[in-house]
Amino acid sequence: MIRALIFDLDDTLYRERDFLASGFLAVAEYVCASCGKPCDEIHAFMMMTFEHEGRYRVMPALLERLPGSRLQISDLVGVYRRHTPAIQLFAGYNQLLRELHAVYRIGIVTDGFPDVQRAKCAALGLEEAVDSILYTWENGEDKEKPHPAPFLQMLDRLQVPASETLFVGDSLEKDVRGARGVGMKCVQVQRAPIGPGTQGGETGDFVVESLAQLPLILRQLEDQNGAA
Repeated sequence: MIRALIFDLDDTLYRERDFLASGFLAVAEYVCASCGKPCDEIHAFMMMTFEHEGRYRVMPALLERLPGSRLQISDLVGVYRRHTPAIQLFAGYNQLLRELHAVYRIGIVTDGFPDVQRAKCAALGLEEAVDSILYTWENGEDKEKPHPAPFLQMLDRLQVPASETLFVGDSLEKDVRGARGVGMKCVQVQRAPIGPGTQGGETGDFVVESLAQLPLILRQLEDQNGAA
Protein backbone atom coordinates (compact mmCIF):
# COMPACT_ATOMS: atom_id res chain seq x y z
CA MET A 1 0.00 0.00 0.00
CA ILE A 2 1.39 3.39 -0.99
CA ARG A 3 0.70 6.15 1.53
CA ALA A 4 3.29 8.77 0.53
CA LEU A 5 4.86 10.23 -2.60
CA ILE A 6 8.22 11.99 -2.63
CA PHE A 7 9.26 14.04 -5.65
CA ASP A 8 12.49 15.42 -7.01
CA LEU A 9 12.16 19.04 -8.21
CA ASP A 10 14.36 20.00 -11.17
CA ASP A 11 13.24 18.46 -14.48
CA THR A 12 10.67 16.39 -12.60
CA LEU A 13 8.05 18.99 -11.68
CA TYR A 14 9.20 21.80 -13.99
CA ARG A 15 11.72 22.32 -16.79
CA GLU A 16 15.08 23.37 -15.35
CA ARG A 17 16.07 24.99 -18.64
CA ASP A 18 13.35 27.56 -17.97
CA PHE A 19 15.03 28.48 -14.70
CA LEU A 20 18.36 28.86 -16.46
CA ALA A 21 16.80 31.09 -19.10
CA SER A 22 15.12 33.15 -16.37
CA GLY A 23 18.38 33.57 -14.47
CA PHE A 24 20.33 34.42 -17.60
CA LEU A 25 17.78 37.11 -18.42
CA ALA A 26 18.25 38.66 -14.98
CA VAL A 27 22.02 38.67 -15.58
CA ALA A 28 21.56 40.15 -19.05
CA GLU A 29 19.47 42.98 -17.60
CA TYR A 30 22.15 43.62 -14.97
CA VAL A 31 24.92 43.69 -17.58
CA CYS A 32 22.82 45.94 -19.81
CA ALA A 33 22.41 48.43 -16.95
CA SER A 34 26.12 48.24 -16.12
CA CYS A 35 27.65 48.30 -19.60
CA GLY A 36 24.96 49.56 -21.93
CA LYS A 37 25.00 46.41 -24.08
CA PRO A 38 21.62 45.35 -25.57
CA CYS A 39 19.83 43.00 -23.18
CA ASP A 40 18.39 40.75 -25.91
CA GLU A 41 21.80 40.31 -27.48
CA ILE A 42 23.41 39.40 -24.17
CA HIS A 43 20.66 36.93 -23.29
CA ALA A 44 20.84 35.26 -26.70
CA PHE A 45 24.61 34.90 -26.34
CA MET A 46 24.24 33.32 -22.89
CA MET A 47 21.65 30.83 -24.10
CA MET A 48 23.78 29.92 -27.12
CA THR A 49 26.80 29.37 -24.88
CA PHE A 50 24.73 27.20 -22.58
CA GLU A 51 23.47 25.08 -25.48
CA HIS A 52 26.91 24.55 -27.01
CA GLU A 53 29.34 24.67 -24.07
CA GLY A 54 27.30 23.97 -20.93
CA ARG A 55 26.14 26.12 -18.05
CA TYR A 56 29.52 26.49 -16.36
CA ARG A 57 30.99 28.27 -19.37
CA VAL A 58 28.23 30.89 -19.59
CA MET A 59 29.52 33.49 -17.12
CA PRO A 60 33.22 33.23 -18.11
CA ALA A 61 32.31 33.42 -21.79
CA LEU A 62 30.17 36.49 -21.16
CA LEU A 63 33.01 38.34 -19.44
CA GLU A 64 35.36 37.36 -22.27
CA ARG A 65 32.87 39.08 -24.57
CA LEU A 66 33.06 42.24 -22.42
CA PRO A 67 36.77 43.08 -22.22
CA GLY A 68 37.48 46.09 -20.05
CA SER A 69 34.31 45.80 -17.97
CA ARG A 70 34.65 45.80 -14.20
CA LEU A 71 32.14 43.02 -13.80
CA GLN A 72 33.19 39.93 -11.87
CA ILE A 73 31.88 36.39 -12.19
CA SER A 74 30.83 36.56 -8.53
CA ASP A 75 28.62 39.58 -9.37
CA LEU A 76 26.91 37.72 -12.20
CA VAL A 77 26.46 34.53 -10.21
CA GLY A 78 24.98 36.53 -7.35
CA VAL A 79 22.39 38.11 -9.66
CA TYR A 80 21.57 34.69 -11.11
CA ARG A 81 21.07 33.09 -7.71
CA ARG A 82 19.07 35.95 -6.18
CA HIS A 83 16.66 36.55 -9.05
CA THR A 84 12.94 35.78 -8.80
CA PRO A 85 12.41 32.80 -11.13
CA ALA A 86 9.95 33.04 -14.01
CA ILE A 87 9.04 29.34 -14.08
CA GLN A 88 5.92 27.16 -14.08
CA LEU A 89 5.05 23.58 -13.28
CA PHE A 90 4.65 21.32 -16.29
CA ALA A 91 1.15 21.60 -17.76
CA GLY A 92 -1.47 19.91 -15.60
CA TYR A 93 0.88 19.27 -12.67
CA ASN A 94 -0.63 21.85 -10.32
CA GLN A 95 -4.02 20.13 -10.43
CA LEU A 96 -2.42 16.68 -10.32
CA LEU A 97 -0.46 17.50 -7.16
CA ARG A 98 -3.57 18.82 -5.46
CA GLU A 99 -5.51 15.67 -6.35
CA LEU A 100 -2.70 13.43 -5.13
CA HIS A 101 -2.33 15.46 -1.94
CA ALA A 102 -5.95 14.73 -1.10
CA VAL A 103 -5.01 11.04 -0.85
CA TYR A 104 -1.28 10.81 -0.11
CA ARG A 105 1.33 12.47 2.06
CA ILE A 106 3.62 14.41 -0.29
CA GLY A 107 7.21 15.60 0.06
CA ILE A 108 9.89 17.11 -2.16
CA VAL A 109 13.62 16.43 -1.83
CA THR A 110 15.90 18.71 -3.85
CA ASP A 111 19.64 19.35 -4.14
CA GLY A 112 21.26 22.72 -4.73
CA PHE A 113 21.75 26.04 -2.95
CA PRO A 114 18.84 26.18 -0.48
CA ASP A 115 17.95 29.82 -1.16
CA VAL A 116 17.86 29.15 -4.91
CA GLN A 117 15.77 26.00 -4.54
CA ARG A 118 13.48 27.74 -2.06
CA ALA A 119 12.89 30.56 -4.57
CA LYS A 120 11.99 27.97 -7.21
CA CYS A 121 9.48 26.27 -4.91
CA ALA A 122 7.93 29.63 -4.00
CA ALA A 123 7.62 30.62 -7.67
CA LEU A 124 5.97 27.27 -8.43
CA GLY A 125 3.55 27.51 -5.51
CA LEU A 126 4.78 24.25 -4.05
CA GLU A 127 5.02 25.31 -0.43
CA GLU A 128 1.22 25.19 -0.15
CA ALA A 129 0.81 22.10 -2.32
CA VAL A 130 2.88 19.56 -0.35
CA ASP A 131 3.47 18.51 3.26
CA SER A 132 7.22 19.07 3.39
CA ILE A 133 10.15 20.28 1.27
CA LEU A 134 13.67 19.16 2.14
CA TYR A 135 16.65 21.15 0.84
CA THR A 136 19.50 18.65 1.10
CA TRP A 137 22.34 21.17 1.10
CA GLU A 138 21.09 22.61 4.38
CA ASN A 139 22.69 19.49 5.88
CA GLY A 140 25.84 19.89 3.73
CA GLU A 141 26.58 19.25 0.07
CA ASP A 142 27.95 15.84 1.03
CA LYS A 143 24.42 14.86 2.10
CA GLU A 144 22.83 15.47 -1.30
CA LYS A 145 21.13 12.63 -3.15
CA PRO A 146 21.87 9.72 -3.49
CA HIS A 147 23.09 9.85 0.14
CA PRO A 148 20.50 7.99 2.23
CA ALA A 149 20.19 10.80 4.80
CA PRO A 150 17.73 13.07 2.92
CA PHE A 151 15.51 10.14 1.93
CA LEU A 152 15.36 8.88 5.51
CA GLN A 153 14.83 12.39 6.84
CA MET A 154 11.84 12.92 4.56
CA LEU A 155 10.36 9.56 5.54
CA ASP A 156 10.65 10.66 9.16
CA ARG A 157 8.93 13.97 8.38
CA LEU A 158 6.07 12.25 6.57
CA GLN A 159 5.84 9.49 9.21
CA VAL A 160 5.56 6.80 6.55
CA PRO A 161 7.85 3.74 6.08
CA ALA A 162 9.92 3.32 2.92
CA SER A 163 7.86 0.26 1.94
CA GLU A 164 4.76 2.46 1.69
CA THR A 165 6.44 5.30 -0.21
CA LEU A 166 6.96 5.93 -3.92
CA PHE A 167 9.80 8.22 -5.03
CA VAL A 168 9.51 10.11 -8.33
CA GLY A 169 12.52 11.68 -10.06
CA ASP A 170 14.39 12.01 -13.33
CA SER A 171 17.92 11.05 -12.27
CA LEU A 172 18.87 7.40 -12.21
CA GLU A 173 21.98 8.07 -10.15
CA LYS A 174 20.53 10.49 -7.61
CA ASP A 175 16.85 9.68 -7.43
CA VAL A 176 16.30 6.07 -8.40
CA ARG A 177 19.41 4.56 -6.85
CA GLY A 178 19.20 6.76 -3.76
CA ALA A 179 15.55 6.00 -3.05
CA ARG A 180 15.90 2.33 -3.89
CA GLY A 181 18.85 2.16 -1.49
CA VAL A 182 16.57 2.92 1.46
CA GLY A 183 13.81 0.58 0.31
CA MET A 184 11.44 2.73 -1.72
CA LYS A 185 9.86 1.88 -5.05
CA CYS A 186 10.79 4.39 -7.74
CA VAL A 187 9.23 6.09 -10.75
CA GLN A 188 11.82 7.37 -13.21
CA VAL A 189 10.76 10.34 -15.31
CA GLN A 190 12.49 9.88 -18.65
CA ARG A 191 11.85 12.76 -21.02
CA ALA A 192 14.31 11.68 -23.71
CA PRO A 193 14.78 8.15 -25.05
CA ILE A 194 17.73 6.30 -23.61
CA GLY A 195 19.92 4.64 -26.19
CA PRO A 196 20.97 0.97 -26.16
CA GLY A 197 23.19 0.16 -23.22
CA THR A 198 22.85 3.58 -21.62
CA GLN A 199 23.22 3.50 -17.83
CA GLY A 200 23.72 -0.25 -17.94
CA GLY A 201 20.07 -0.93 -18.68
CA GLU A 202 19.00 -0.08 -15.11
CA THR A 203 15.79 1.89 -14.70
CA GLY A 204 13.24 2.72 -12.05
CA ASP A 205 10.51 0.27 -11.08
CA PHE A 206 8.33 2.31 -13.43
CA VAL A 207 9.44 4.59 -16.27
CA VAL A 208 7.21 7.43 -17.46
CA GLU A 209 7.47 10.43 -19.74
CA SER A 210 4.97 12.48 -17.75
CA LEU A 211 3.50 12.46 -14.26
CA ALA A 212 0.11 12.25 -15.93
CA GLN A 213 0.87 8.50 -15.95
CA LEU A 214 1.35 8.43 -12.17
CA PRO A 215 -2.31 7.81 -11.17
CA LEU A 216 -2.33 4.67 -13.35
CA ILE A 217 0.80 3.39 -11.63
CA LEU A 218 -0.74 4.02 -8.23
CA ARG A 219 -3.87 2.10 -9.23
CA GLN A 220 -1.70 -0.79 -10.44
CA LEU A 221 0.09 -0.88 -7.10
CA GLU A 222 -3.23 -0.81 -5.25
CA ASP A 223 -4.51 -3.72 -7.37
CA GLN A 224 -1.35 -5.70 -6.70
CA ASN A 225 -1.69 -5.07 -2.98
CA GLY A 226 -5.32 -6.13 -3.06
CA ALA A 227 -4.47 -9.34 -4.91
CA ALA A 228 -1.63 -10.25 -2.53
